[in-house]
Amino acid sequence: MNLIRCIAIVGLFSVLCSCGGNQATHERKSPEKIASDPILHALNNAVSENPNNIKFLIRRGAYLFEAGMLKKALQDAVQASEKDDRSFDAWFLRAKCLEELGQYPEALESAFYAERIKDNRAELMFLLAKLTLLTGNTIKSDQYLFKASRMAPEHSDIYLIKGMTAIAAKDTARGLRILRKGYNEDPSNKGVVRQLARTYNHAGKSDSAMIFVIAGQNYHPEDPSLLFAKGQVLSKSGFKESALYAFQSSLKFNPDYMPANRKLGEYYFKSGNLAGSKIYLEKVLEQDTALADINLMLARVYEREVQNEEAIKLYKRILSVNPEDTAAQLSLNRIYNRFPDLAPVEKQVSLEEDEKPKKATSTTLPAPSSEKAPVEAGDKKKEVPLQPEVKKEQESGKDTAGKAPVKKDSLKAAPKAPASEQDVTEDQEKQDEKTGKADKKEKDDKKEEVADDEDESDEDEGKEKKRKGLFRRK
Repeated sequence: MNLIRCIAIVGLFSVLCSCGGNQATHERKSPEKIASDPILHALNNAVSENPNNIKFLIRRGAYLFEAGMLKKALQDAVQASEKDDRSFDAWFLRAKCLEELGQYPEALESAFYAERIKDNRAELMFLLAKLTLLTGNTIKSDQYLFKASRMAPEHSDIYLIKGMTAIAAKDTARGLRILRKGYNEDPSNKGVVRQLARTYNHAGKSDSAMIFVIAGQNYHPEDPSLLFAKGQVLSKSGFKESALYAFQSSLKFNPDYMPANRKLGEYYFKSGNLAGSKIYLEKVLEQDTALADINLMLARVYEREVQNEEAIKLYKRILSVNPEDTAAQLSLNRIYNRFPDLAPVEKQVSLEEDEKPKKATSTTLPAPSSEKAPVEAGDKKKEVPLQPEVKKEQESGKDTAGKAPVKKDSLKAAPKAPASEQDVTEDQEKQDEKTGKADKKEKDDKKEEVADDEDESDEDEGKEKKRKGLFRRK
């Protein structure tokens, strides 16, 4: 019995030692532990004493990268590449940091620059194969994978990229087979473990996904990407509180981890916790300002907190990338309508014009006026009230001498507005012309009357002479 008990204790001790050894060799330190780390302290002193030596910058950046402090590692990589733009290590570290942060186009650009300096590094070829695949260029990814497999034929990333390529081609079953083979070759490859967990979770097999997450945490217990994967599995299984705890735990080891910041920001925004969402959304935009949905959410948070100037900046940023974004344009107009002082000058002018009262364009007749106008009836003049159905005069503004006599009980139109000098002159000329025509017509009529009278007198005279001749004959 004692022998069996001793064997059991020894076996348990060996298992614990083996697990502890694996965890110790791959353990990721938290930022609090790193701050007091003597290695980091020594690297900081070396960088401050040798500011122009980029090797110390790259070493400190690589150490911070392994510790999960990606933003600070990226700062060292950028500073080193700016001091020496022909440094392969600086550009390669820069590409790795951007890839872990999820900024794939920027990471691919840095990797391309590193390739122009050295194109015989297997790790770079694997990174290029992965980034070209993530950005949608499968042909280029196959070319880089072929080069990488020739340089390192037994590397487990070969299975990772082949599996990702099959999944991208909608052949999920084949992709999972390749990934499981890669996991069997190297169970400590967190990229393979993470991809297996993500694929199984997406396929609705949460149990299988959680198995690989836990297996990966045996080698990387504090890796933020695996903690985030754990949160995704728990969220899809309905364990919301546990999922939130996993997301928050991932940020303890990497406060700049974008997927976790984004997930928490979206969750708190949808649940109405504006203060909570603001913290995480701002962290996301610190790393990538081109995310339209994050800009829109944060702008609405600012708007609800009456930080209108900050909200306007984000709405304008969205419209600078996509001028046809209706949600951003409507939100921006809403702020301008509520706070006209914040609108640009040209917008203020248009708002003032919109606020001016418009003149009524009613087609109804005016109400009868109480004013009286003189009316001619023969030789007598009366004053009668004006009516809406006032008839226009046939010849307005003319003298009575040059127009036809006015019928009894006819009405004059209401007086018009004063005309210009040119209009008065033209009216006077027309009046004189018509007056002349009337005088001429009157003279012609008189001539015709005289001629008729003369004809009548001649005719009477002829008749009288004829009658006298008859009397003489008798």
